[in-house]
Amino acid sequence: MPEPLPLYCATDNEMYSSLMSAPQHFNLSELREMGLRRGILYSKDDEREYLIDQLSTQSFSYDQMRAIQEHFEYRGRGEKSTVVRINHAFTVKEIQEATEGYRNSLQSGENIFTRADGPSAYDIELQYVETDFSLVRLRQRQKRDASIHFQIEDNTTVVTFPSTTKAFEAVSCLRDSLSKAKKIDPLVEQIVLAGLPNAGSRTKFFVDLITGVQNFVLFDVVRVRVEQAAKDDKSLLDEENGEEAKEYSDENEEMLSLVRAVALNGENLLQSRVYQDLRKGGYFITSVRWKAKLTTAPYSLVEFDAAFEDVTSGGRFRFSVLGWFPPTKTGAFRKVIAPLPDIRRKEFLEAIDKRSIDLYRVANSANNEAPDKSGGAPK
Repeated sequence: MPEPLPLYCATDNEMYSSLMSAPQHFNLSELREMGLRRGILYSKDDEREYLIDQLSTQSFSYDQMRAIQEHFEYRGRGEKSTVVRINHAFTVKEIQEATEGYRNSLQSGENIFTRADGPSAYDIELQYVETDFSLVRLRQRQKRDASIHFQIEDNTTVVTFPSTTKAFEAVSCLRDSLSKAKKIDPLVEQIVLAGLPNAGSRTKFFVDLITGVQNFVLFDVVRVRVEQAAKDDKSLLDEENGEEAKEYSDENEEMLSLVRAVALNGENLLQSRVYQDLRKGGYFITSVRWKAKLTTAPYSLVEFDAAFEDVTSGGRFRFSVLGWFPPTKTGAFRKVIAPLPDIRRKEFLEAIDKRSIDLYRVANSANNEAPDKSGGAPK
């Protein structure tokens, strides 16, 4: 006897909560279109909350509910990447064998697809279901995919993957399998916040990043976010300042103005009064979003985002290319951001990675060579 099909249901309130929770997906235009597909005409003066209230009381089939859920599952341009460098050049065949071993450990609902991309690259696509009970009911189980790219360069294997817990676990498992098969324990290099020793070096890292990406000229700094060092972290927090801020909105604005002045107007970062005040308070940049003009054809304006995630637990570096604004016939840029072709996205991500790892190595090297505060030998 065949197994009965699973039953799904959602209340009006759950539909309402789901639609309200995603204004970027279900804006006024999309909501009116949903009504139109049902033969309902809504006024252009109707507000978003009213439209959702009306639509959530309608009957939805399973396919219609899945179409709504697919909006939540699409991460698109907002997904951030991170990079791990393994100090050993594994072969494509060795990576393939490790992937097959990982395939045997997949859980229910997970799948893996692989392909060799020439003699020195290997691509893995991991499909899985992400569960988060803190979200509204229709968003608690979402289908996800993670694209993991292995690139063999000289004596190093460079792994690029989405900055998610599942992708990080998969890469760690594959790395362990590769190391065990070769009976080696290679060094692993990854950009983390701890590698930048003080608040000044962390701020300088981001300023140098946004002003030095190859084939780009900085156009504007869109947003800057700061954090304050813990009071017991004497390497970051100036001992003269005993107060610990709880809200950073003012500091975010001050740092945004500072970065714009330094990056766009050529002001000296270290001599800036605003920078000195923020440094004494232990404030440092943890996230920046900026626009830069491509200096080669098609000369578009590209929007980037870079950040250290979860600063309190190590702060892995992650970055993304959000999209671009192609130029118009008049020479101005389009007002609405457009998605990037895959080949361009990969090219721009590689440019960000190259610039960031070069800056990180310089800062990390300076930290290892500097004497400690007690006047001891270099670390």
